[in-house]
Amino acid sequence: GYTSSPLVVLDGTSAGTSANGLEFDAGSDGSTVAGLAVDNFGGSGIILLSGNNSITSSYLGVAADGFTAAPNGTGVNVNGAAGNSIGDLTSSPGTGAGNDNSVRCETSAASALKRRSISSGSSPRARA
Repeated sequence: GYTSSPLVVLDGTSAGTSANGLEFDAGSDGSTVAGLAVDNFGGSGIILLSGNNSITSSYLGVAADGFTAAPNGTGVNVNGAAGNSIGDLTSSPGTGAGNDNSVRCETSAASALKRRSISSGSSPRARA
C-alpha cells in the first residue's frame, strides 16, 4: 500500500469526451478499488452496475498530487446496484474534487457513502 498519494493513475485525457474510467458490470460483485487516482474522464470515473463493491483511499477528479483538479463528468455513478461502499472509516477517504457530480446514484438501494471528502475551488485537495 501507500501512505500518501496514489501511485497509479487512470487518466482519461485521450479517451474521448464521453468515455468512462472503470465500469463494474454484472458479475463483478465484491470488487475493490483502493489507492487509485481516476481523472479526466468525460463520462464517469467509476460506474458501479454491480453490488457489494468498495471504493476506498482513492482520488476521483483530482490528480495524484491531491491538489490539481482533473475532473471527471461524474466521480462515481452507482446505477441499480446495492451494498456498495464509497470511502472508509479508518484510512484516507475517496475524494471527489472538480467533478461535475462527485457521486451520482440512480435507482440504487443500500449503498453507503462513508467519511468522504468533497471539495472544489482553487485548492481542490480533499483528503482527510
